[in-house]
Amino acid sequence: GWDARLSASAGLLGLGGTLYQRNALWQAQLTPPLTLPPGWRFAAVAGQAFYDYRGQSVFNARQTELRGVLSYRHEGAALQFATGPMSDQGRAPRPGGNRDGWSYSVWGRVPLWRQAQGELHWSRFDWRGSRDYAPGLIDTRRKQQTAQLRLTVTYPIDASQALVAEYRQVDNDENISIFSYQARQFALSWQWQY
Repeated sequence: GWDARLSASAGLLGLGGTLYQRNALWQAQLTPPLTLPPGWRFAAVAGQAFYDYRGQSVFNARQTELRGVLSYRHEGAALQFATGPMSDQGRAPRPGGNRDGWSYSVWGRVPLWRQAQGELHWSRFDWRGSRDYAPGLIDTRRKQQTAQLRLTVTYPIDASQALVAEYRQVDNDENISIFSYQARQFALSWQWQY
């Protein structure tokens, strides 16, 4: 009755025509055979991500996470709650030292009119630095709260095409004001799958 899944990915990011970052990620999900009401499921997820910044090794890091995920599915609708601790360990001394924190997320999908679907994803990450960010210049331990919201409506035109309207919002609230920001984005796109 146990279910296990393992995934891995790797990526490259360029900036200005040169390699800026390499990254790799692995994640494992374990679902125990719990007796839950119909449609409900619980899983534990653990993973690690590795970041390597070319020319800026002070930002190289290993991020580790452990989350509990409770999900529900019924007749085309789905809902998911997740939370757990996170750790961000630098591979070299860096401003603010290592970070620890928690992640929280809510995701949902519901059928709308004429085969359209609505999707909501909200997440928040709370990080705390292990030491002052820049002693002598910024004598404060960094505390970061990043909330992200994504609302999407997908309207299928036919079996291979769809119109997608998407709203994204990011609120990065920090006790060191130079790092705080807000971002808003709205996109209307056409998708085609061969």
